[in-house]
Amino acid sequence: MALFIGHSSALEYWRTHPLGRPPARLSHSPSLANATTGIREITTFPCKMLGMRESPLHILTASSSGRNRSKRVVCHVLSQPMPAGSFVKVGKNLYVASPELTFFLMASQLPIPELTLVGYELCGYYRLSNDAPSGFVKARPVSSAAKLLAFTNRMQGFAGVKKARRAAEFLSDRSASPRETVTAALLCLPHAEGGYGLEIPQMNREVQIKEVTPAGSVAKTLYCDLYWPQHRLAVEYDSDRHHAAPRNIAHDSKRRSTLGRAGVYVVSMTNDQLKSVRDFDEAARLLAKHTGRRVRVRRDDFPARRLRLRTTLLAQPRR
Repeated sequence: MALFIGHSSALEYWRTHPLGRPPARLSHSPSLANATTGIREITTFPCKMLGMRESPLHILTASSSGRNRSKRVVCHVLSQPMPAGSFVKVGKNLYVASPELTFFLMASQLPIPELTLVGYELCGYYRLSNDAPSGFVKARPVSSAAKLLAFTNRMQGFAGVKKARRAAEFLSDRSASPRETVTAALLCLPHAEGGYGLEIPQMNREVQIKEVTPAGSVAKTLYCDLYWPQHRLAVEYDSDRHHAAPRNIAHDSKRRSTLGRAGVYVVSMTNDQLKSVRDFDEAARLLAKHTGRRVRVRRDDFPARRLRLRTTLLAQPRR
């Protein structure tokens, strides 16, 4: 018998292994018909040693007939055959949902805004961590926006596919922090979710710049937190922790001046601006203007939806 880990327990696994090279996705999908659901059998697997410490443990099975009803275990039934790449093998007869399947499964537990945050995290350079003072740690991306969307499209017939596909459409790769993710989500989620509906930016992408100096032309590579290359538009998020020192402030000012001389319009975003409804609204409308669009909200309940979205997203770690 084998144990298959899914949902929030699988997400916990991916958060617990931020820098290691992830196990390869299996080219074939092992049958969930062989899944164990018995508490006695489950306790023989090293789940806690692999980082899955929260209770209850979420496991997968192919049939509701063998579901275990316990405070320690939640069984989820996936009766259809799973596509290749659904699992990684992390131990003898022990399988964890791949990042793509994890994202898809979380659609049954999370609304679109929170599901979007999970997607950014799996595609980004950080993982949330209760043990870190900042609330997150540096990490390797374990998936990409394109992979999440492609996998979701292969899950036709499964419950939650519409929501997962909708959330995947708003993702971008390479976010470096929860606050960068929150900034992108607030800007780009649709009005129906309380966002401003802007185009999806690239994140932490290279911007090649040539500067003319007395010694000649010098090539430089800079990185922008959020970048719309087609509009030469960037957002730089200034976190309280990393940008408070005078030396850092001077460095950031020089970077923005360099980007400006290269024709990139830079909008700064501080944590205080992010937390202010009025200041963020002004920044969002300025960004929209520079993309050639205007923010036209045709929902009477948009202020309430925006407040709900902000309340949800700004609960993320601050840095």
